[in-house]
Amino acid sequence: MKKETIPSQDELQSSETNNQNKSKADKPSGYTSLSIPQITLPKGGGAIKTIDEKFSVNAANGSAHFSIPFPFSPSRNGFMPAIGLSYNSGSGNGIFGLGWNAEPLSITRKTDKKLPEYNDSDTFIFSGAEDLVPSYVKDEGGNWIKDTETNFIVRYKPRTEGTFARIEKITEADGNVYWKVTSKDNIVSIYGRSQTARIFDPKNVKRIYKWLLEFSYDDKGNCFQFEYKKEDKVNVPNDLNEKNRLNDFSACTNAYIKRVKYCNKKHFDKASINFSEWQSFLSSIEYLLELVIDYGEHDTANPQLDEDNGWTCRQDAFSEYRPGFEIRTYRLCDRLLMFHHFTELGAPTCLVHSVNFYYDAGSAFTFLKSVIQNGYIRKSDGTYTQKWLPPIEFNYEPLGWNTEVKSLPKESLENLPVGIDDHLYQWIDLYGEGISGILTEQANSLYYKNNLGDGNFSASKLVSPKPSPSGINAGLWHFQDIEANGQKYLVSNDLKGYFELTPEEKWKPFKNFHELPNIDVRDPNLKFLDLDGDGRSDMLISENNVFVWYASKGKFGYDDYRLAHKAKEEEKGANIIFADGTQSIIAADMSGDGLMDMVRIRNSEIVYWPNLGYGKFGAKVTMSNAPLFDHPDHFNPDYIKLADLDGSGTTDIVYLGKDSFKIYFNQSGNSWSDQNIIKGLNPLPFPKIDDHTTVTIIDLLGNGTGCIVWSSPLPKYAGNPLRYIDLMGGKKPHIMTAYKNNMGKEVQLRYKPSTHFYLEDKKSGNPWITKLPFPVQCVSEVEVIDQITKTKFTNQYTYHHGYYDFNEREFRGFGRVDQTDTEDFKNYKKYADPNGSIQIIDEGFHQPPILTKTWFHTGAFIEKEKILNLFAHEYYQNTVIPENTLSEPSLPADLSIQEWREALRACKGMPLHVEVYSPDGTDKQVHPYTTAQHTCLIQLLQPMLTNQHAVFMVLEGEALTYTYERNPADPRIAHSMNIEADEFGNMLKAAAISYGRKTSDAGLTPTEQQEQSKTHIIFTENNFTNKIDGASSYLLPLLYKARTYELIGLSPAADYFSRSEIAGDFQQAETIEYQALPTVGKKEKRLIEHVSSLFLRNDLTGPLDP
Repeated sequence: MKKETIPSQDELQSSETNNQNKSKADKPSGYTSLSIPQITLPKGGGAIKTIDEKFSVNAANGSAHFSIPFPFSPSRNGFMPAIGLSYNSGSGNGIFGLGWNAEPLSITRKTDKKLPEYNDSDTFIFSGAEDLVPSYVKDEGGNWIKDTETNFIVRYKPRTEGTFARIEKITEADGNVYWKVTSKDNIVSIYGRSQTARIFDPKNVKRIYKWLLEFSYDDKGNCFQFEYKKEDKVNVPNDLNEKNRLNDFSACTNAYIKRVKYCNKKHFDKASINFSEWQSFLSSIEYLLELVIDYGEHDTANPQLDEDNGWTCRQDAFSEYRPGFEIRTYRLCDRLLMFHHFTELGAPTCLVHSVNFYYDAGSAFTFLKSVIQNGYIRKSDGTYTQKWLPPIEFNYEPLGWNTEVKSLPKESLENLPVGIDDHLYQWIDLYGEGISGILTEQANSLYYKNNLGDGNFSASKLVSPKPSPSGINAGLWHFQDIEANGQKYLVSNDLKGYFELTPEEKWKPFKNFHELPNIDVRDPNLKFLDLDGDGRSDMLISENNVFVWYASKGKFGYDDYRLAHKAKEEEKGANIIFADGTQSIIAADMSGDGLMDMVRIRNSEIVYWPNLGYGKFGAKVTMSNAPLFDHPDHFNPDYIKLADLDGSGTTDIVYLGKDSFKIYFNQSGNSWSDQNIIKGLNPLPFPKIDDHTTVTIIDLLGNGTGCIVWSSPLPKYAGNPLRYIDLMGGKKPHIMTAYKNNMGKEVQLRYKPSTHFYLEDKKSGNPWITKLPFPVQCVSEVEVIDQITKTKFTNQYTYHHGYYDFNEREFRGFGRVDQTDTEDFKNYKKYADPNGSIQIIDEGFHQPPILTKTWFHTGAFIEKEKILNLFAHEYYQNTVIPENTLSEPSLPADLSIQEWREALRACKGMPLHVEVYSPDGTDKQVHPYTTAQHTCLIQLLQPMLTNQHAVFMVLEGEALTYTYERNPADPRIAHSMNIEADEFGNMLKAAAISYGRKTSDAGLTPTEQQEQSKTHIIFTENNFTNKIDGASSYLLPLLYKARTYELIGLSPAADYFSRSEIAGDFQQAETIEYQALPTVGKKEKRLIEHVSSLFLRNDLTGPLDP
């Protein structure tokens, strides 16, 4: 990481930057996306342009985004890599610190729903284009057949199509596998042809987890390439936790982007590609421009193209084990160095530009604190003069301690005479709300106290008639999510069967598991944990030389047993017996990758064996700085509590004392923090810990962070049998809270958990249609301050109808987001400049707030009849002129339930309805300025067949906009519709309708009134070329003819036209000359524009025939 000093503000000077290439995700032609209104801020003065940083809030999921482009110099035709640095408040750790990411395009095996087995059952993900499914095409008889040229080339499609790229997995004769992707514009990209451009199992090169973009070329002679550097042990410290990695007991790997070469010196001919001599071929291409990523290898004062040192090792190295082996990240990016190779300018290599990164580094996490852009001018002696722009600086929520002991309000303690003892009373999120309530069994009935937030609980309510058996208090039954679908099941502890609690809070009859192994569930050698990554709890039995495990099949029971051989030495693998009386083995996520590892905790020693999936565990990791919990004579393992206290994903430790407790933070699975002793403060002291005490660590308040909850049945605590400490003080640490560019712009961010909005809506009688089973940190307020003009803008956000798809294991965002944009004038007078600078402080210039309500499709499948209108009851209801409800999209009648789910999933993120208000305190504030309703066309491109998924395409169907200007009696109504599209999403027929005025204005003449009452219709017909799909060329149809007509004399059968009605009227309408007058009462069409494009032949001898 950086050792040099950040330049002082006095040293910082501006320098002109290069224009940045901006790329957008491909959208099918004719698809209209919604832009959330944003306040446009004043530009910085002068013509000098700083780093083109961009901040935004993704309203659909509540996350904060910040992007900084890489300093690429412009290339010919803009053909250059599309990669940049981006921050997402929901992202994990990376080579630029926590929350930041800059990965090149890749194709990866999916691990979210199931760990990879490195066979045909795995699902691949193409970054930016969704899951991939094997492609099928129809033969001449209309039958679906696999889209393969040979057994060595398999083609794939994204399950939600939009890129229309030709994606091919190629297996060579020697078994080498790489990918070739040809975009719809005939740009070819090669992924992972070299071993350096892959991430694979160090013990088996055939187990390839990720293929990285390596080489790309277009059909105009341009190309570029990425070079990667493999992980090694250079400068890795000889720490205790690294012992088995340094001695090769644990082989880890990674690949880092090192160089990006582009703007080739000579015209590139694709015929020159030589796959048999791939490295020689790549080395033979000369480039004029090269971006180098510096991980500490290049000289600080005078960086050169080649490395001068070994790369440095970060303090918070971290690992991921979900691929089935260890991917470890030891490195941090220090700089991006932009070199030019123009010999004509007197130097074969010249540094022109750099972006420098400065970090706040620690053992727990590394945070990107500032980014500085440098410009270089080469001197005759080979050294450089530099100029800097001011730094962009970032702040993050620190990990702060709250030691205040609180008690629940008296009304919340009703029916809790002995607190929570985990027997009579227990914590459980019974209805998947993302916050735990309190469940008890009384008189053979179940009662539940809903958590209302802020430490408040409802009165006990009877849970829908309880199933017949009793015995939850006696430990005969337990609650479990056996399907990993968010529903609760009451399962017998002998595993004979279960009762299911439906989302409607009703109990289904008792059902037996169909398949069960003959196992005593009380066997101390048995543990339940997820071994295959599907979210269900599998059975794992430790025997002498093997692990025996049974995969959970949910409601069907368990699959046949499978064996995983143990390592002979515990240093090389989990050679452990669960029932060994000399040690305690528990399951916990120590690395933060979402898998439960095998952990052994002793006084002053903590080790774990990482979960590699399918019953296999990696080499032992002995964590550094292991806590000495207590004097050996006093140490009690029962006082150890495990929980993720700060929401970082790794398991932390709380050790209970008599009147205090000690906290040890897990630092990325490597080491432990020094102890933090919490004693509690007034108004209540932290009570004593004894044999009667129950201490639980849960997310009591729904903030996504842990609370220490103490409970005791003893009479002396009868007034306060339950107390708690919110350790993080209600704030989620580690997320970005502010940034400034030191040129006048400052942005401050505030967050609230999704549970806050859920509980507020529930309290106000507006329950969510869908639920989130865990809290999501959402941006609640963005404050933008311009220190030059002393202006301040605030965006406030509220979120509704959050949705998590358990089947897909995806967070889909929110069904409705309200954004309020306001200007803040309260500080203007304080900031007013007496020297005469202009300050707008007169109230006549103040603008009222703007409220934008946006409803999104979350892909939730509730019922077939409600594809797009799930939230229609919340829309603005105009009682004067009722708004039209657009029709639902039609889907094939023979879709399976799974295909129905996937069809709706393809709609995720689509805007459904938008309303704009101005809450200015007047009577008009209840009426919107505008409303806009959207529908879509859902096309099934490929059924499921033998695949795991079908392929769908979603296009804009119709948009109906009412412009009220807060007058519900006189809207201006515009209606656009896409009538017909081809298989590539190109719009063949579309119409735009402006309906006549519904209300006459008495102040106008009869002629003017008649003119305003007319409906105007524009109809567009597009023609596209044929698709070119050859071995060496791939080009989707291009628009070559567009004809625009005016339709005259049409009237809708009802108040509004339908898509089929307009299409039929267009066919029936008689064509008239452009200058001809229309005939009253007759359907006619007039051609008002005709545009044609001609394309040259390949030999350039003339245009092709139309």
